Amino acid sequence: MNFRAILFILISAGALALLFIVLKPTPQPSIVQGISAENDAANTESLPANKPIAIELIIESGVLTSGPKRIQLSQGSEIIITVTSDQRDELHLHGYDHTLQLIPGEPAKLLFTASHSGRFGLELHHAHGELAVLEVSPRP
Repeated sequence: MNFRAILFILISAGALALLFIVLKPTPQPSIVQGISAENDAANTESLPANKPIAIELIIESGVLTSGPKRIQLSQGSEIIITVTSDQRDELHLHGYDHTLQLIPGEPAKLLFTASHSGRFGLELHHAHGELAVLEVSPRP
């Protein structure tokens, strides 16, 4: 082989290695992501998987007025959901069959480990409305 061919191969290999390093995806931690119709980016929060994830929901007249509409996390994550409502109701987390009695003006807490993956609705029983969804991704 001549000098030009060797030089071309070395430069090409170096360029490919540099592109691989620059474009390689980074692993992402578990996230809690609140999505609202107004502004998706403003409601995104990232937290490491080894810490309990704290979510606060505020409900007025049976409608979620504060807090994420979509909560994303990894299977095995621990989560604490604090709910404050202006009306008496019962919050139900489908798929996990957890319920939370809501008393007007009093924060109620639901602590659990996201043991199985899937998409699960958080629903008010008396108001008959879905407030938010919990999306649990399988362990890698």
